[in-house]
Parts: sequence; structure tokens; C-alpha cells
Amino acid sequence: MQIVKPFTSLIFVMDRSWSMKRLRQEAIDGFVKSQRRRHRKKGGTVVLSLVQFNHIYEPLFYGVPIQHVGKLRESTYVPAGNTALFDAIARAVHDGVDYHSRPSVMVPDKTIVAIMTDGEENASIEYRDAGAVKKAIKRARKRHGWKFIFLASGIEQPFIYAMEMGIRRGETVSVADSARGMASSYTVMNNAVTKMIEDEDDPDSAGWAINDEGVVEPAK
Repeated sequence: MQIVKPFTSLIFVMDRSWSMKRLRQEAIDGFVKSQRRRHRKKGGTVVLSLVQFNHIYEPLFYGVPIQHVGKLRESTYVPAGNTALFDAIARAVHDGVDYHSRPSVMVPDKTIVAIMTDGEENASIEYRDAGAVKKAIKRARKRHGWKFIFLASGIEQPFIYAMEMGIRRGETVSVADSARGMASSYTVMNNAVTKMIEDEDDPDSAGWAINDEGVVEPAK
């Protein structure tokens, strides 16, 4: 693979718990359109790693060039089970660090972890509280300069919830629990990734909110 600088690794941690069933098609369609848009954008080489989770942590692939990422299908995205959010985030961080440490893997200039969920933690076994996740995120930021995006629906106070895990307010998006909200969340994620690649992001901003109609506004 020919690398064009900046070289970015995007790790997408995607909720597939039972409550996602209502928006299953929107989640699949949004994923496909998002990768197409990302491929068309200029700004160096981007590789994608995809992790799904419910109460089970399921990495699907690591380090695939964005132009070669296949479609997310109904056969591979099957909502079921509970939400082990803490386990999924912490394990994705640890596994991502391990993957990038392999001699055969080129170290990226930037690594961005995008997390999409429609509910709060209720099933983690290994990392049982937000503090454990915060330690993993803090270590990844300090040692490797990683950045994070948290797209959350179905969480009463998403900005507080994110900060308890070490994710900054400006990296957090409150998403309405609707089809249009889901569709817009992918657009916001793409824009956020572009800004992070170009070092134009502002993690200290107020964050963003997507309403039922899919309209994006600065969070209040």
C-alpha cells in the first residue's frame, strides 16, 4: 500500500446492542456512505479498523485502506444483547495500541477513535466503571497522541458521561434517537475526522447536538 501523508488510522467502535435494531438500516447505510465520502476527501491515507460490540466484543478487521472497506451488511450487523460500552472502548484502545506496535504495521501519524452508541453501559465485565476507561484513554492520548469522538444517543447527560470516561466536551456529539439523527451523526463524524487530521479541531468547544430532524447545532 502506498502511503500518502498524513497517514491516519481510524478505529470505529460501533454499538450493535438490541436497542440499535430500530435504526439498523440507517446505521448500515450511514456507514457505507460515510466511507465513500471519506475516500473522496483529500488529506492523505486513511485506514479503518472496525469493532462491533454488545455484551460481546467483536473486532471485524484492522487497518484496511478506506477505499477497500466493504459494505456493512445485514448479515454482519445484527443488533442483539446488552451494552458493554466500557469494555468495548477500553479494549479497542488497548488492541489498537497493540496492533500499531506490530513490526509489520506502519505507525500512523494520527489515530482517531470514533465511538457510536445508543445507550449507557450495562454489561461490562472487565472494565466496570468509567474511571477504568478514562485511564486507558488518558494513556493513549499521552503516549501516542490519540484523539476521540463520542457520538451518543439514548444517554441522559452525554457530555458529563463522556467526560467521566476522559472524552472531552468538544469531542462529544449528542445524537437524537431518530433515523435522521443517525444519518447526520455520520456526517458530523466525517467532518470531525477531517478537522482532527488537519489539526483544526477544538476539543475545548461546547460540543455538538443533533436533533430529531437531523439538524446539527452547537450544544448548549
